[in-house]
Amino acid sequence: MIILRELKKEDLNSLKVLLDELNNALKLKQEIKSKTYGDIIRMKGFLSLNENTSMRVDYVLSQIYITEKSSKSENVLVIIGKDLNTDELKEAFK
Repeated sequence: MIILRELKKEDLNSLKVLLDELNNALKLKQEIKSKTYGDIIRMKGFLSLNENTSMRVDYVLSQIYITEKSSKSENVLVIIGKDLNTDELKEAFK
């Protein structure tokens, strides 16, 4: 399940960025499921999309939740798991 806030029609730039990020999130979910990064149990944090927008990311119980935030935040992501492939994770989120 992916949760989004309702976007205004005139906000096309944010919509494109958000759609790109959603596609990335879906790809990430598949990679997590296939254990590309190790056995991820929980992930949460904020990722900056542009100078005015960020998104909150939560991964729990094999579900990824993404919520757009209309303010910039630092890129902070906490990942809990076993046998984590830190090099692959760093590459995925750089």
